[in-house]
Amino acid sequence: MAVAGMGFFLCLLLPVGDWALHPLENRFQIPAELPEHIDGIIVLGGGINDRISQDRQTPVLSPAGNRMTTGAILAHRYPGSRLIFSGGSGAVIQGQANESDWAHILFRELEVPETQITLENRSRTTWENALFSKELVHPDPRSIWLLVTSADHMPRAVGMFRKAGWNVVPYPTGYQTLIHGNQWLFSLSGTLFKLDTAFHEWAGLFAARLRHETDSLFPKP
Repeated sequence: MAVAGMGFFLCLLLPVGDWALHPLENRFQIPAELPEHIDGIIVLGGGINDRISQDRQTPVLSPAGNRMTTGAILAHRYPGSRLIFSGGSGAVIQGQANESDWAHILFRELEVPETQITLENRSRTTWENALFSKELVHPDPRSIWLLVTSADHMPRAVGMFRKAGWNVVPYPTGYQTLIHGNQWLFSLSGTLFKLDTAFHEWAGLFAARLRHETDSLFPKP
């Protein structure tokens, strides 16, 4: 009990969440320059809480909601591009809620033209995001596609898209840490949330390598 108590006390005082997230979020950077033309934007699911959205009958963003807003901003910046949203339901027990339904509504409310939007509504995991999106699009090897997901999730997502044979351009969003230095929150809940996020990603990278869904443990630019 004393050891556990000391651990919580250290989480309150020290930015251990930032320490765990820094390598993930700093692995890939937002491109310094983007081409004048891109073929499409892929927004990975996870930015909408599908169960609450279904219950409340309105799109409800999750803590990864920046994926949605960044995707909409890029769609407006590149009006000739195709916007792919990839995400069904990540719930263990599948129900009626599907994230793509609410993503569609949200993008329309953010004034993304209907002609730009394509929905992939079967995927439940990042690996399925890569496989099913490629199956839907059949991208030309010379085409340019931006991949939008949370910065901490980007290493695993890029590794899986590469393994699936799709060389995308990473466009991370939803940062939780500073580029340099740490945030001294003095908040146990805030630190534990960051630690939970980091643990999920580090464990996911390890599991993906074991399942041969990536070619390296920690994919790099």
